[in-house]
Amino acid sequence: HTRSLCDWSSDVCSSDLTISSTCELYEVRVFDLSGVCLTKKYLMGTQLSIDLSEFPNGIYMYQVNSNTGATYEGKIIKEN
Repeated sequence: HTRSLCDWSSDVCSSDLTISSTCELYEVRVFDLSGVCLTKKYLMGTQLSIDLSEFPNGIYMYQVNSNTGATYEGKIIKEN
């Protein structure tokens, strides 16, 4: 994980997962705890919001890849 290249931020959410970065994001994937990919988004920019409103409450993992080759994995808690 290369946190020195990118500054990622996210919080507990009720509907949207928002990821901000100081570098260009390329791909974001959201997984359930069993490792199944639930959604994948491609983009070019420094911020992304993914609608999680249809997902049940729980803990999800996400993986962010930047155009610099940096990868970061984290978790998000979705609750209403």
